[in-house]
Amino acid sequence: MTIHRDSTNFDEVVMMVKGAPDVMLPRCREIMTESGDTLPFDEAAAAKLKQIEDDWSKQGKRVLMFCCKQLDAAVFNKEVGIDSARMEALANYHNNGLTVLGLVSIIVPPRPEIPEVVDKCHQAGIRVMMVTGDYGYTATAIARQCHIITCDQTDVLEDVFRLAESESESKPEKNFVDSPATVENSMSDGLAGDAKEGEVDGKTPSKPQMLRKVDSNQTIPVPYESQIDPAMTANLGDAAERGTAGPTDDVFVNLPPNIIRRALVLTGNDISYLSKAHWDLISRYKEVVFSRTTPEQKLCIINEFREREYIVAALGDGINDAPALKAAHVGVAMGGGAEAAKEAAGMVLLDNNFSSLLVGIENGRLAFDNLKKVILYLIPAGSFSELLPIIINIFLGVPLPLSAFFMIVICVLTDVASSIALISEKPEMDILARPPRDAKRDRLVNFRFISHCYFFLGMIEFLCAHSMYFFYMYHYHGIPM
Repeated sequence: MTIHRDSTNFDEVVMMVKGAPDVMLPRCREIMTESGDTLPFDEAAAAKLKQIEDDWSKQGKRVLMFCCKQLDAAVFNKEVGIDSARMEALANYHNNGLTVLGLVSIIVPPRPEIPEVVDKCHQAGIRVMMVTGDYGYTATAIARQCHIITCDQTDVLEDVFRLAESESESKPEKNFVDSPATVENSMSDGLAGDAKEGEVDGKTPSKPQMLRKVDSNQTIPVPYESQIDPAMTANLGDAAERGTAGPTDDVFVNLPPNIIRRALVLTGNDISYLSKAHWDLISRYKEVVFSRTTPEQKLCIINEFREREYIVAALGDGINDAPALKAAHVGVAMGGGAEAAKEAAGMVLLDNNFSSLLVGIENGRLAFDNLKKVILYLIPAGSFSELLPIIINIFLGVPLPLSAFFMIVICVLTDVASSIALISEKPEMDILARPPRDAKRDRLVNFRFISHCYFFLGMIEFLCAHSMYFFYMYHYHGIPM
């Protein structure tokens, strides 16, 4: 928003406003024609602009609306400072009754490497979700171009409600809402307190409804209709001329079995209508896009997935992304982003290249594999197979093959050099084709790993080395075994 005063005529003060059409439309009162005349902004004009916005958004374009308003020069006089709080308050007060000047579309194509990177993330068992402030159709079209959405079927909020209802009917003991109870008139906002489940004022609604939980004994039906038409989101890929065909389900071979193999598109407003059971379903969708989200909603999304024990990595570059970057397990900021985002993130991509994420994932898995190899080599050879001869010497009197000094020398000269070689090993060819490890179960060292080191490899090395010692003493020195 800017305010302009004619330098030659101080009586001319004009406020220029730009913003998202769906936000600006309710504030408009007139529309300017091509000839410069103004006409009343009626429902037909609003519907035409809305249709243009949807058509451009389905092509992956970001749409802005430009408006203006003539202001009273007596109010915006010279005494009002440019940066004063009074100027800001007056501008916000007059931000209505605007005249529509037109729409502008902006094309910001995704980086060429992003679709390939997303495909590789899918092969590695990583689900990539988009959380953006863009318009719903724009976000869906861009997600298809980036291969974040590859499914033909795209669900919206009503589909989540239907799925939750069907699962609650099949599993009554895990019903996602309590049984409807009488609601006090002061809380019902005109809704019948004795209405049956799925009914408002005794009538069955045409759209699915969300039963927002108030407490353990009360539920209030809240009618809601999603802002996204599911019939239109299903074919957004055809409208995106710059998009390419996405991969098939074959790249998702490493997904858990309970994943819902469909795409889901939600808006920021939808989040306030979701219960814990709905979030349980949303977290199981293979592909999810959140549009028109605020920083608070981004933070809510991160926390909901963390509550369901998912390992969450958030990527962002703006100040609005800082809370989500801080809340995620791994916050990744772009090198050219805001300083607040870099400080909140745990990792910064200095080259501003999205493909660097794959390098980080590969190096993380490689470090885990190599550390496991080093431990698997050092524990049996460097400790257990040398500990057992000492124990036998103490309790059975069997002479030691090597003194403690020579054991240390062998460990330093042989084990250290070999372990350094293991640490420097290159990644396996399929390192990015494996499913992610379970952080709770697949730890670096667990009981199974220790058992394998000590009771399998350690015993084999001990028996072989000790047997060779006795055989050498018998064969070459004539000492009876």
